[in-house]
Amino acid sequence: MSGSILDQIPQSAIPVRLFWGFRRREVSQEKFFQALGSVFIPSTVSVMNDASALEAYLPAVIDTQMSPWVPDEIAVVVYRSLSDYHRAHNQLLGGRAYQLLHDSVFEPLASNSRNFPQALPEDGLLTPDTPYYLVHQQPQWQLGTTRLHIFIRRPDEAAPSFVNHVATCVKHIANLLAHTANVDAGPDCVLVRYNSACITYLEHWPLGNVSDTFALQFHDFTTPMGVYTAKPQRVPAYLNSADPNWLTVKPGDFLNMQFLLGQGSLLA
Repeated sequence: MSGSILDQIPQSAIPVRLFWGFRRREVSQEKFFQALGSVFIPSTVSVMNDASALEAYLPAVIDTQMSPWVPDEIAVVVYRSLSDYHRAHNQLLGGRAYQLLHDSVFEPLASNSRNFPQALPEDGLLTPDTPYYLVHQQPQWQLGTTRLHIFIRRPDEAAPSFVNHVATCVKHIANLLAHTANVDAGPDCVLVRYNSACITYLEHWPLGNVSDTFALQFHDFTTPMGVYTAKPQRVPAYLNSADPNWLTVKPGDFLNMQFLLGQGSLLA
């Protein structure tokens, strides 16, 4: 991905990937959920953490029967650095094999574009399908509270109008958040990603005083599709030889994988 969108990302923003995953249509939802629980979620921890590349991983499993516009999986994947990301995915055998397996279940083009957030542009011109940081203070993702909000376009609104509404709302929320920056009461990371039909809005709160104040700004022109709060999920010891059924996922699950850094397949 060298020379692409990643080169435009501030160094402080590089480690966090906001992934939208769309399953291949020939893969049934039942088989997709089974593959997530038995292969892909455990493999992300095992392969990426064995490579000492992974800091945190929070996958959300979405029931797309609610709307075809919503991704089947949304995940926050936190890497130690961009160089670790490239090494784990492109240079190590396990990472390359994982990517090939991944593409057999997920639509590669739909799932792999523009996954690394950028800061909001100074000119205020936002690009759909580009993730943005509204707040970024290097949170401890395995701790605290992470909340994911999903919204979709209302049937009576045209796509261009929706995109304009989202961009205006995102900038408004950024202004509201600016007044809570460096204040203990606010979130220490806020990510947003949208296209012509769907918005995912995610906040990490380091303390317990979680509020929906900022997310509510989207309610004026969207249909809310759900709010997900990440729940801690302990990764078992000796992950590579663990029971393949140790993790069963279902629609609505949002997991904060709890693992020791740099020990993906041997966890105490």
